[in-house]
Amino acid sequence: MNAKRNKLQQNITIVLGLLIGGAIGFLTVLYTYKIFPDESDGLHRIISLLIFLFSMYAGFLLHIIIHEAGHLVFGLLSGYRFSSFRIFSFMILQENGKIKSKKLSVAGTVGQCLMIPPESNDEKKPFVLYNLGGTIMNILVAVFTAVLFFVFYNNAYISIIMLMFSVCGFVIAANNGIPMHIGMVDNDGYNTYSICKNPDSVHAFWFQMKVNELLLKGCRLKDMPEEWFVLPTDEEMQSNMLAAKGVFVCNRLMDMHSFSEAKALILHLLNTDNAITELHRKLLICDLIYINLITFCPEEDILSLLTKEQKKFMKSMKNFPSVLRTEYIVALIFESNFINADKIKKMFEKNSLKYPYPSDIQSERELMDIADSLR
Repeated sequence: MNAKRNKLQQNITIVLGLLIGGAIGFLTVLYTYKIFPDESDGLHRIISLLIFLFSMYAGFLLHIIIHEAGHLVFGLLSGYRFSSFRIFSFMILQENGKIKSKKLSVAGTVGQCLMIPPESNDEKKPFVLYNLGGTIMNILVAVFTAVLFFVFYNNAYISIIMLMFSVCGFVIAANNGIPMHIGMVDNDGYNTYSICKNPDSVHAFWFQMKVNELLLKGCRLKDMPEEWFVLPTDEEMQSNMLAAKGVFVCNRLMDMHSFSEAKALILHLLNTDNAITELHRKLLICDLIYINLITFCPEEDILSLLTKEQKKFMKSMKNFPSVLRTEYIVALIFESNFINADKIKKMFEKNSLKYPYPSDIQSERELMDIADSLR
């Protein structure tokens, strides 16, 4: 049911995006003809339309950076500490007191600012300003550039730039602030709404931030406090934050090599109504493919998981360690394509040099070694 609802929301988001984009283009053309009404102004119209296109792309890029900076600023104001900052695949993080650059691409996201939460009682854990900080910053900059649009109204080129920067800010603010599922993930507004709706989600949100902090420091999931990884009930996993905790429980079982338990839990999560994001569902399927292959399940079980949609996802996450590990074992055991398996392993080692979570690399190497032992 959730999968169908997510698909509907994704389609609505695409349609709204197309309508907004079309409206922006139409209004810009009207505005251009208004400030250059004479036919002799044709060159100026062309220049202004080129400026419009440049401003649109530059505006969206700038507001993505502003959005993540908003999470950082309001997170710091809420007592959080810096952990990592990512725009597209470029990521900076704090490692042993030093700022280093890494690479990480996550399907469905164009950026992410993760922070270390303050230690406090559950009921006092701050989350609203940190989660909505990006949207707030987009709106502030959008309002400011809207004011500049009117200030420079008589200057055609500057006014177009200010107009587009303002529109881009409001669009990104709405895209992140209005609670909804965006692509494969939940947006900031939905996360905030989910935490406010369910008090237990506050601790689940804190749990995710703490796990990320320890992963960046090189701590394995299997070595983290066991009491953190209590599986929420099916009812509790109607909340996306608690559903994410259920996914982490699966991940920990994989890290512990408790494959039979991991498989049972993955199948349960995939076949029950819960709020697990599409990103996590696809990654769980990768784990299930791996388990089925090392336990020599029937070929039809593997093929039923390697759907066109799953392959498309894996292609979009082709540099992600667990996806590479899955591709590797598929090539090695399922296809007996040793040349391709060797290429994938080399790609894994190359990407591991810039991957931000060393504990993940260590865990995935062990899983690949298990696959090698079955060769």
